[in-house]
Amino acid sequence: MSKTVAVIFFISLVIFSARASAQENEVSLSLGGTFTPGSHTFQEFFPAFCTFTNPNCISIVDRNHINSQISYEGVFARRVIQTRVASFHVELPVLGIPSRTLGSSAFIIPGFGAASTRRDFSSVFITPSFRAKFLPDAIVSPFASVGVGIAHFTAHTSGFVFHTDGTSATINNRDISNTTLAEQFGVGLDFKTPIRYLGFRLEVRDFLAERPRLDFGPDDHHNNIFAGAGVVFHF
Repeated sequence: MSKTVAVIFFISLVIFSARASAQENEVSLSLGGTFTPGSHTFQEFFPAFCTFTNPNCISIVDRNHINSQISYEGVFARRVIQTRVASFHVELPVLGIPSRTLGSSAFIIPGFGAASTRRDFSSVFITPSFRAKFLPDAIVSPFASVGVGIAHFTAHTSGFVFHTDGTSATINNRDISNTTLAEQFGVGLDFKTPIRYLGFRLEVRDFLAERPRLDFGPDDHHNNIFAGAGVVFHF
């Protein structure tokens, strides 16, 4: 984590120490959706042949599937180099993703009843980055961005028990939070408008986080692919 803080401090220092006379600032606000590919898993435990139709064993079914969710992104950027072919910027993308469902587990216990749990989580990504914009004077300018920063996850787990007598109870309500290292890779298109200070943007960014301690499955990394559109304000 100390290395992450050092990287963020260095990039932030570059952003705010460059001369204002050679730069152009911009703020973009985008709305889109985030999805996590390859997040669907299905597991059945103890024993391997146990099914819901077999009344003489305990069946545990675990499903991990991260659903897609509307997301919000804001980016502050400052131009540090300008040429006819390309311009180079330092930027600070911040992505917020409201509650997403991580997965659920179901347990069937003979003579007792059934139990189920549900895991929901939200996340915020802050990734100082460098961006290269090509053909900056054209009406449409493609760009590519790469950076590193942090991801913060907050998860809530809730569960219910359903007894054979028809009663139910709430179990296992708890909140967990975790902060990990995150990388950002993005591409997009910037569109100019007749209004000098206003533009539009289409973009796709992958916020790749180290696996948080929230039972995300066996993978070491956790992809969050954001695709969105928004407005860009130049000043």
